[in-house]
Amino acid sequence: MAVKKAKPRPPQVFINFRGEELRDNFVNQLVRALREAEVNVFIDVHELKGRKLRTLYTRIDNSKIALAVFSKRYCESEWCLNELVKMNEAMNEGKLVVIPIFYNVTASDVKRAYKLDKEETDFNGQEKEFTTLFKKMKLKHANDQKMINTWELALKSVTERIGLSTEVYGKSLVKTIVVEVRRHLGMSPEKPRSDVNVAFMSLWASTVFSFIIAPLLFPEVEFFRTGKWVLGFPLLVLAWHSLDKLYKKTPQVYISQLTHSTNNVVWDTKETILAWKRHHTA
Repeated sequence: MAVKKAKPRPPQVFINFRGEELRDNFVNQLVRALREAEVNVFIDVHELKGRKLRTLYTRIDNSKIALAVFSKRYCESEWCLNELVKMNEAMNEGKLVVIPIFYNVTASDVKRAYKLDKEETDFNGQEKEFTTLFKKMKLKHANDQKMINTWELALKSVTERIGLSTEVYGKSLVKTIVVEVRRHLGMSPEKPRSDVNVAFMSLWASTVFSFIIAPLLFPEVEFFRTGKWVLGFPLLVLAWHSLDKLYKKTPQVYISQLTHSTNNVVWDTKETILAWKRHHTA
């Protein structure tokens, strides 16, 4: 009897993040979304807890994509920075795709932290939490300048890559990351519902509501049995669907154009939006 060969597991996605800050919220949602999209993702559930760092290095080596999730407390963790160094080395060797994710921080926040020869404060003169924590980490390891240099180099190198941020994508950040990961893995993108499909589904819903649900729940309300409701509801849903597609598409298209027009893109949302406004008001 022929023995079926087990299918090889798809390429791994490694997530580098500050566990205490993000594990129970953003990362939990991201991991669930990736796995639902059939992406084989790895996170360090137990935050090392006695294990050697080379164990995680092996996980990085086995991965095809790494997500570096920068957050306000990222630099509290020496493990995060060491993982980032390993990810940067693999990226420079062409063995790994690293996608920076800026969660409630901007690329500029991260860049100020490693630019020691320039101003490290925000426009209002206040130092960002990311910079403050990175200073403390460097002070803790002041006797190991070589390690500090590798951290700074990794931060610089990774943040120069095209990234995704909460400022630009907001609540759709997780979904956008999943789409980007699947694209890098060569997986077919999930097709969004077409306008025709949305219109048909909403018309079906309004009809069922009008002739089955409304008579039971709202027998005295005539409006739900009129053409204004039966046809108006699908039109309203269709309009909302179109606006939602436009909202999600426009910033991404313009950002993509910016990244192809310059080699020194500063991934700061405020600057991107201002440029977009200037483009459309000119």
